[in-house]
Amino acid sequence: LSPAHLDLFRAAHAGHDLVVSTTHAHLDHDNCIEAMILRGPTSRTQHFAESLIAEAGVRHGRFNLIPVKNGAKAGHHHVHSRPIT
Repeated sequence: LSPAHLDLFRAAHAGHDLVVSTTHAHLDHDNCIEAMILRGPTSRTQHFAESLIAEAGVRHGRFNLIPVKNGAKAGHHHVHSRPIT
């Protein structure tokens, strides 16, 4: 792994409470794409995403926000998030 990949890997682990999923794909011999799905308070997820985008070696980055409504169902021990449409 390149130093840039290691920095992103460490950053993703540092934000483990926000990171739901990561995807890494090779575009060609020298370039990769990384996508992360985050969940959490808007200000924390935006700050985390912006810090990743600012990492050395990141050429393109974008933060897309999907607002959700959280609600608990009776008998469930977790929160159900539904997109606000």
